[in-house]
Amino acid sequence: MVSTVRARVTSKGQVTVPKAVRDRLGLRPGDALIFDLAGGRAQVRAERRKTLADFAGLFPVKKALPFSEERTRAWKAETRRLARSRGPAR
Repeated sequence: MVSTVRARVTSKGQVTVPKAVRDRLGLRPGDALIFDLAGGRAQVRAERRKTLADFAGLFPVKKALPFSEERTRAWKAETRRLARSRGPAR
């Protein structure tokens, strides 16, 4: 289904994307619009912002540990890092 929606360009080159278009494309704040130019025409497509869920499974997990063990390991690593950065005790 082809529909036509009109919007105006402001003196600063800004365009408000009409609500009907935002709803139809599922646009949310932070999403980008890509303009493909060909001849005297422009085709606009949506590029959605990445969410944390988009990165799930990107890195393999070697072994899942209980939270308490992860926290203990993180504290030990931070303690070692701070000890190295402060130098020898006086």
